[in-house]
Amino acid sequence: MFITLVLISSSSFAEKGNRALVVIDMQQYFIDGSGFAREPANQEKTRQLFDAQVEAIEAAVRTDTPIIFIEYDPFGTTDERLKNAARGAKDVVYFLKNDDGMFSNQNSFRQELVDYLGEKKIETLIMTGANGGACVHESIIGALNRNLSVIAYDQAIADFNYRDFRYPYDQYYRDRIHFSCEDCTFRETSVLSEIFSDVNSNEDRKSVRDNSVDSPAIQEILKKMDEFRQFFDKMSPRTEGCEG
Repeated sequence: MFITLVLISSSSFAEKGNRALVVIDMQQYFIDGSGFAREPANQEKTRQLFDAQVEAIEAAVRTDTPIIFIEYDPFGTTDERLKNAARGAKDVVYFLKNDDGMFSNQNSFRQELVDYLGEKKIETLIMTGANGGACVHESIIGALNRNLSVIAYDQAIADFNYRDFRYPYDQYYRDRIHFSCEDCTFRETSVLSEIFSDVNSNEDRKSVRDNSVDSPAIQEILKKMDEFRQFFDKMSPRTEGCEG
């Protein structure tokens, strides 16, 4: 009796040039800014947001994808959970900004970021962070206007500017992103495996759990196999060993 377990994961889409993961304004100042961060529902949304961001950062570390932390000056530093997740990364950089969009003409620190992207030949940005309707949105538009391709990973984007935190940010940008460029592309996804091919999607991860040796389904199969083995043992003639 043969049992084959097949797990299928989504392959990543092809965007141009080198890629980088961007984490925007994940500073405690913005999480607490609305005054409703302690609401139970908002705490759960924040937990899920950080889980998704950590998972994306860990995938970037594994694939040697540069990680760019953007921090709105002067509102503190990036949350330690995210910085810790990036430890061991081949390329981690921090850039300040003092305007909503990281490519804004009013951002005094913009040129440092632009120079870095050019040096690394980065042409595709994986966008995450907060706030989704302000700084992330403006940064996406700014990137596209510079002919950079953008992937918005909506499970790692939130907006804290509401009494009920807006999370996840799925399909928010579909009708709100308008751009004109030569060969840039934009897409948003809820599936990390569509960005990093070595990551199982949510459904794939569920399949992995369901197909583990400890799962009830596999335990039931093993039980049936053992019953078959015992049955055939009883039915098969035995050959006694020879003594010398």
